[in-house]
Amino acid sequence: MKDELTSRERVRLAFDHKESDRVPLDLGGTYVSTLSLGAYEQLAGHLENAEGLRRQDPPRFVLRWGQSVRPSEDMLQRFHIDTRPLYSRPPRYWRDLNYTKLESFVDEWGVLRKRSEAGKYHFYDVVGYPLSDTDSIDDLEKFRWPVGSDPGRIEGLREEAQYLYNHTQYAIIGGVMGVDMFEVCWFLRGYENALMDLAMNQEFTHAMLRKILEVQKAKFTSYLGAVGEYIDAVVIVDDFATQNSLFLSPGTYRTMIKPYQKDLIDHIKNLTQAKILMHSCGAIRPLLRDFIEIGIDIIQPVQVSAAGMDTRELKQEFGDRLCFFGGGCDSQHVLPHGTVDDVRAEVERRMSDLAPGGGFVFSPVHNVQFDVPPQNVVAMFDHAFQCSQRYGST
Repeated sequence: MKDELTSRERVRLAFDHKESDRVPLDLGGTYVSTLSLGAYEQLAGHLENAEGLRRQDPPRFVLRWGQSVRPSEDMLQRFHIDTRPLYSRPPRYWRDLNYTKLESFVDEWGVLRKRSEAGKYHFYDVVGYPLSDTDSIDDLEKFRWPVGSDPGRIEGLREEAQYLYNHTQYAIIGGVMGVDMFEVCWFLRGYENALMDLAMNQEFTHAMLRKILEVQKAKFTSYLGAVGEYIDAVVIVDDFATQNSLFLSPGTYRTMIKPYQKDLIDHIKNLTQAKILMHSCGAIRPLLRDFIEIGIDIIQPVQVSAAGMDTRELKQEFGDRLCFFGGGCDSQHVLPHGTVDDVRAEVERRMSDLAPGGGFVFSPVHNVQFDVPPQNVVAMFDHAFQCSQRYGST
């Protein structure tokens, strides 16, 4: 193997469970492995003052309700980041409604989101559920569902993909906004209603999931028709767990949700050779075999502070079938509250657990939040870069 690979080669080897010259690093390749607004502002200011790094102003949001920022190119190069994102655009019919008010907005599903009263650095919470007052299948038929094939979603996207593919050496991570399955159910119905529906109103849930699946497949048909040949991985998203356990039984997942996820993944795989990257937080270990069965190649994140998510055990049990993307540093305790030395020790531990043999892309567990000292972010990525070379193959 040559001494130094391109970032694209390096990430592709990791996705194929092979070692490269070093472990690849990610920041901002997905909208759940980046910086929140507050963390970005603090880090950009710190790097400007300490190192003279040019500051990007104003920040570019990739997911406004999550306050997720796309890091500047200068910042990505500073930290030796191997990934670059390729996000879909807002649809034309909804674009005028997109964040017209800073304190609240209605998304394309008709869900009302309102920013926390704690301030601008916090998430926009779901406060209005458009289908909370009905469990009628007839009402599902009348509902104004998003237009997955809206041409606004891919405006300029093929040109951006071609530029990234032909004129940069980075791995391209594809992102289609709002492609959850079960999460959309509770956004529409409310969390309690959606969970009750799984047990008490299954016919309605199936009808809703069929509608959601139709929208999501149309989104991917459009998106991958434009860029499927250029991307290295494509992200799907759904959360099924809390910090300590699943919030539904494995049996309920398998009968109610898994078939729709499999249908969506089969559809994606018919349109691209890209790997499937599944974002799912929390204590998801009981579902990992199911995720493998339906064609998921990469799991993000490894929430190391959640029950059952021991990195060494997960690598031993699933490392030949799943690539781990994230889990390189605990974002819940160590990164915000630890010292620089604590952060470095955490990076050492996770690298030693997850990096051997390939199949690991380093990033913190989740988006870096506003309470994380910028010195800790710098220490995390600088030490990760140093450690990454120890697990390289020459």
